[in-house]
Amino acid sequence: MLHLHGAESEVHAAASQGDATLIYSSHELPSRDRIPIWNEVVWRNYVPLQIKIAPHDDFAGQVALTQLGGVRVVTSGSRAQCITRTPKLIAQDSEEYLMLGLQLKGSANIEQHARQAQLQAGDFVFWDTRQPYTIDFPSDWEMAVFQFPRSAFTFSPKSIDAFTALTLHGQKGVTQIASRLLMGIADEARY
Repeated sequence: MLHLHGAESEVHAAASQGDATLIYSSHELPSRDRIPIWNEVVWRNYVPLQIKIAPHDDFAGQVALTQLGGVRVVTSGSRAQCITRTPKLIAQDSEEYLMLGLQLKGSANIEQHARQAQLQAGDFVFWDTRQPYTIDFPSDWEMAVFQFPRSAFTFSPKSIDAFTALTLHGQKGVTQIASRLLMGIADEARY
C-alpha cells in the first residue's frame, strides 16, 4: 500500500492511533520511479532535506510512520545516501524538531555544529532541525527517528547545541538501558 498524493489524512489518522503505517515501499514501484518518490516521501515525513543517492536499478527503501502522543516515530531504511539540511531549506520550513535517531541496521555519520557522531546498530544521537546538519549512510541502513516538537522542551538553544551530534553508545551503561527502551518502541513502529 503506497499512501502518497491525497492520502495524508489516512496516514495521520492511522498513525495517531499508535499503529505503524507503511507509507512507502519501493517494491511497489517501477525502478525508474523509486528514487524520485523516495525523495518526496522523505521530504514529507521528516523535514525538507537534500538527498543524494547514486542512481541504480536496484534501489530499495521503506518508510513507516507511528504517532505516540506528541512524538512522531518515522522508521525508514534504504540504500547508501547522504542527507543534508541546508540553511536555505531551514528558512523555507516553519517546523522545528529535536530529533533522536536510533540506528537499527548498518551505520550512519551525523554532523552538526562541527561535531560528528558515528553510529552503529543500537547507538543513538540527537540533532536539531533548526540548524544545518548532514547524515551520511555509507551502505544499506535502517533508522528509527523520534521527532519531538521543539516547543516541548524548555532547553535553551545553547543547551541543545551542546548535546547534538554526540554518539550515545547503546552497548553499555545507562545509554544501553535507553537504547533497549527505544529499540522496543521502534520495533512497534516498524513496517
